[in-house]
Amino acid sequence: MSEDLAGGPILTAFLKDRNNCARYRNVARAAVGIVHVGFDRPRAMASRIPTIASVWLLAGACSLEGLATGGGGEGGGGGTGTSTNSTGGIDSSGGGSGGGGGAPVDPFDWMLAFGNVSVNENTNSLPIKMTEPDGSGAVWVAFSAKGSVVVHDPDGDVTLGEDTTASSVFILEVTEGRMTRSAVLQGSVVDGVTTSVTLGGLARTDQGVAVVGHWVGTLSLGATEAVAEGRAGFVALVDQRGVVGSFRKVDGQGAQTVDGVASVHSNGNLYVAGTLNRSLVPADQLPGCTTGAASGDVFVMRLLASTLTCEDVAIFTTPDPQQKLPDISRVAATEQRIVVAGSYEGTLHVGGLGDMTAVAAIDGFAIVLGTGLVPRWFVNVNGNPSSTDAVRDAVLVGATLSLGGYYGTTTAANELNPARVEVVGAAGEPCLLPSDSKGKDGFAATLTFVDTDLLCTRADTFRTLNQDEVHALAAFETGEIVAGGFADGLLEGLTVPTEGDNGVFVALPGENVHGLQFGSLGSYVDALSVKKDGGVIVAGTFQNAFLSLPDGAHQDFFVGALRDPL
Repeated sequence: MSEDLAGGPILTAFLKDRNNCARYRNVARAAVGIVHVGFDRPRAMASRIPTIASVWLLAGACSLEGLATGGGGEGGGGGTGTSTNSTGGIDSSGGGSGGGGGAPVDPFDWMLAFGNVSVNENTNSLPIKMTEPDGSGAVWVAFSAKGSVVVHDPDGDVTLGEDTTASSVFILEVTEGRMTRSAVLQGSVVDGVTTSVTLGGLARTDQGVAVVGHWVGTLSLGATEAVAEGRAGFVALVDQRGVVGSFRKVDGQGAQTVDGVASVHSNGNLYVAGTLNRSLVPADQLPGCTTGAASGDVFVMRLLASTLTCEDVAIFTTPDPQQKLPDISRVAATEQRIVVAGSYEGTLHVGGLGDMTAVAAIDGFAIVLGTGLVPRWFVNVNGNPSSTDAVRDAVLVGATLSLGGYYGTTTAANELNPARVEVVGAAGEPCLLPSDSKGKDGFAATLTFVDTDLLCTRADTFRTLNQDEVHALAAFETGEIVAGGFADGLLEGLTVPTEGDNGVFVALPGENVHGLQFGSLGSYVDALSVKKDGGVIVAGTFQNAFLSLPDGAHQDFFVGALRDPL
């Protein structure tokens, strides 16, 4: 069966009407003290805004010309503290108290929620993925979920997918709070085998978006099907209409995963990474990428984005077949460099760089490759000897590489081997991470390419008394980084809206770490994008209702645009 399904339609594109803007504005001007929360369920908010009657609106693509909020009270709000940690960690003193809010309670301009109506399966083991915005501010998001999914669009709920026990991949284009296109890689139950699919990554291409992942069972692709005998990886192209154009199976003699993808628009390359057992795909499926690799290896492929033709592949081996396969969290790419990031245990052989051995039980890592997929540097992130550490995201901007993730902190007894972000073999010193025996902490590290070296120049940490993690990074055009994740407690130096249990944060690392913390515990920020006007788009999961998200007793997905870029 050919896996190239050129032009095969899979789902009708949804194009939403935006002719309701004038009606929304008129309602907003008339409804002093009333908030329209984007799902046609007005909520009285006057009691939550102590100094003025502030009116705001989640109206999707509608702007709010002529609406304004008053200023805050004297003395200001919570304020932003100043970091005192030498590595840039959040050990800050609080800002001023008193005053009052001129700002709305909800920090988002718009927010869109979607998910299965009854199954609590959208946990952080199945994170949402998101592309960077296009010129109009539209982003593509993708996620895997079981059964059908309800999108709570402002113009009315829309149901995607089939009502089944199988899981599918859902791909949506979201423009100013409305779903404008969608596609589904539909799972099914065939011969007693229920499809299980995991999304690995999403990247914008010149033709639309590329989606990667792995699955067991049968995926319906319009008029054709793709069947995995055991577990197989996949690469799919979805065009601007929301139509799946090409689908390639990444298969071999053992279980495969495809867990990361990045694209470079100027030269049309698509970089895909994952893990494999024994051998990569047969030559008739991905020509140029056949290899007889050993068990439990990491692969990186370079494909032509227009045709999914494979041009090159690099393999990094794990000598011990009994060790856990590495996890790939992210692939980032420019014309000059490719970064593959994740976590690993034991030993990983990285080409001419040699064998890399995890210091902790599981270490975070990033492999930086140059042209020809040749590894140039290896970055290791390790906490205490028994910890599980990881790099969850990577961003390349000019001469800077930013990494985000988490590490297990160390105690005083382990100070001879403190937690660190280290470029193996580099001339510079590693960035040391604070040791406070408080469990797992999030970090955002900045590394700089200097001549022929890569130096760790800064590391910022996000710490409470409990578990904290960084899951997402994005970069402004100035190179400044924004980080997102979750914190089991209140992070100092961040502004906290009056609604929510402070389980999710979006922050700007640096000397004065500041940002927003909102939501409920059990919620996650898993993807960030930065618009050309400096606005930040956030995607993740939420547990129960918070802010303007709908009520629910389980985890669903959300995407929203922050009103103020922090």
